[in-house]
Amino acid sequence: MTTQTAPKPRIYFGWFILASCFILMAIGMSARNAFGLFLKPMIEDFQLSRAALSLPVSLSLILFGVSQPIGGLLIRRFGARTVIIWGAALTCAGLVGMGTVRSIWGVYLFFGLLVGMVGKVGDGQRQA
Repeated sequence: MTTQTAPKPRIYFGWFILASCFILMAIGMSARNAFGLFLKPMIEDFQLSRAALSLPVSLSLILFGVSQPIGGLLIRRFGARTVIIWGAALTCAGLVGMGTVRSIWGVYLFFGLLVGMVGKVGDGQRQA
């Protein structure tokens, strides 16, 4: 007499994709929206006005919207995996760069330009 055991249920691969996208979006959006928490300490540290330090945030949001069609075209051409990996890597580079800035131009470069242009693609959202 033989006993048959039921096969072990496998975890659906889509759950791993969902979890990784959730983590990427949580990190990316948390880093983008946390700028307001650091506004007062950065104003005191750089000795700037609120308007001068708010301009990189505005630039980032404008580039955030303008880069959406470009991200969609890149995903269509190179595939979602490639574009999301590069976007996440460049977003991480921008956030690491924000930790090393010593002048307002570093904030413009890393947060205003780099995180603004590739931030949405690095969050893992498919735009195609």
